[in-house]
Amino acid sequence: MTKAKLHHYVPQFYLRRFANEKGQFWVWDKTTDKSFSTAPKAIAAETDFYKLHGFAKMGRDPLTMEKQFSDLEGNVSLITNQ
Repeated sequence: MTKAKLHHYVPQFYLRRFANEKGQFWVWDKTTDKSFSTAPKAIAAETDFYKLHGFAKMGRDPLTMEKQFSDLEGNVSLITNQ
């Protein structure tokens, strides 16, 4: 499994529900007061957002939280798509 770097704080399955037929939606950046079109995979995410720094020193996986959220989001996506 590849190590996730870009961690979404809003799940992509949720964002995709607001996308148009091309898989894009409009976003407004309040800090720059600009709007732009983008895909769900490129927004509402930060690099290593859920990485637990210091876990590697203790012999633990620093991506434990990201993996747990990924599993949970996968299950929620299946439920809410029904």
